[in-house]
Amino acid sequence: MGGGIIALIRWVGTLIVRREAMGLGDVKFMLMCGLLLGPWGSVLAIMVAMVGGSVLGLLIWAITRNREIPFGPFLAMGALAVLFYGREIDHLILVTYPAFMRGE
Repeated sequence: MGGGIIALIRWVGTLIVRREAMGLGDVKFMLMCGLLLGPWGSVLAIMVAMVGGSVLGLLIWAITRNREIPFGPFLAMGALAVLFYGREIDHLILVTYPAFMRGE
């Protein structure tokens, strides 16, 4: 599941920017993470990686003006976060945040 999602993002990104948007190493890494974490765990890892990559990527861009930032370290961070705190992240996304949005 994780490798398929990253492969799809890689393919769509390459079509949009008309050059390689992401390397195959990210796809292979998420294939292995998917074996370790399972389908839902790999999706959670990608979500955590996207949030972390967005926040830190904006900070790095603001300081260096470099637009090309490797995504692999963020995927590793997401996989480790889900490996050690998967239940807490799952509860935050599926229970706590929706209750907060409803005003409970």
